[in-house]
Amino acid sequence: MGNTYTHDPSGAIPSLPIDLHSRLEARGPLPFPEFMAWALYDPDSGYYADPGRTRIGREGDFITSVAIGPLFGRLLARRIHAAWTVHNRPRPFTLLEAGPEGGQLARDILAEAEALDPGFREALHYAAVEPMPRKREALAARLADLPRATVHAEASEVRGTWGAVLANEVLDALPVHLLTFTAGAWHERRVAPADDKGLALVPAAIEDDRLAAFCDRLGTRFPDPYHTEACLAYEPFLAPFAAAFDQALMILIDYGFPAAEYYHPGRSEGTLRTYRRHRATDDPLLDPGEQDITTHVNFTAVEEAARAAGFTPAGITPQEIYFTRLMAPLLPGLDPGGDDGKQVLQQFRTLTHPSFLGTRFLVAEFTKGIPPAPGA
Repeated sequence: MGNTYTHDPSGAIPSLPIDLHSRLEARGPLPFPEFMAWALYDPDSGYYADPGRTRIGREGDFITSVAIGPLFGRLLARRIHAAWTVHNRPRPFTLLEAGPEGGQLARDILAEAEALDPGFREALHYAAVEPMPRKREALAARLADLPRATVHAEASEVRGTWGAVLANEVLDALPVHLLTFTAGAWHERRVAPADDKGLALVPAAIEDDRLAAFCDRLGTRFPDPYHTEACLAYEPFLAPFAAAFDQALMILIDYGFPAAEYYHPGRSEGTLRTYRRHRATDDPLLDPGEQDITTHVNFTAVEEAARAAGFTPAGITPQEIYFTRLMAPLLPGLDPGGDDGKQVLQQFRTLTHPSFLGTRFLVAEFTKGIPPAPGA
């Protein structure tokens, strides 16, 4: 879809992409997952399509743990190294990363792997999965100097006996259905043309059998109205990563809740947010393709999806606890008065302090074909 719409201070979109507008007129209101997938992942105009767009950091739209500094990657490298060691140091060993963005996390992990254990780095093959064509080409160029690093369009292109899967802040950008409970029944909200030539969310009957079953499980003990989301994409997303290896550790890092907390009656406005220039809104229809769209992760559903894909859940831990454990071996060697020590401790505080990222993020581990590995 072409990025042909213009901006309007009123928030309307006076000129929608021609084929989106035609699609809405031809088939009626669009299920929100289809709109979200287009707005984020369309190869031409999706928010994540352009490798030249600055999305992360002070000059971008949001901050991630990777942008805090290299400590995040260093600690993850140590976690993966522990799993590799306890399983008799297999060779080769592939680290498969989903959502690699600009490749900085890969560089941080591989640098620490070399410093920690050259034998580990020698065994380690890094494989990035980047479905977006222009981003994949740019990422391959950025990582061309790294030995044993490759970039792939799909996880199905990677196959190995031993490996690890890593996804940092990827699940929160999977397309979701928008749900509303009102008048004693569940409805979904779809995207339709608005009178001002923009877009609007309109109620619609639930036609997807999987979504209907999901709503049945939620029940009806909710206030009226109650807005929330449902992601049915976890299992399709995870299944190819499970198929990549016979034995594997998978680490998923994101912000979210277990289902009981996610769908608490008091959380009546849902978790959907957009981010642009570090400003958060709850209007996903404003300037599609120009802002990030995200929701919190239902970690209960992720565990169910991972089981269905072939993984065994090995625990979900708040990020502050997870990285504090990994940090413990580094602390004795730090000089808190030196520049390097100060930087490491500042990064550690940002990753773990409750006022920053510590309690907002959860780390979920899963295994396939092996018992849970110690180390975190």
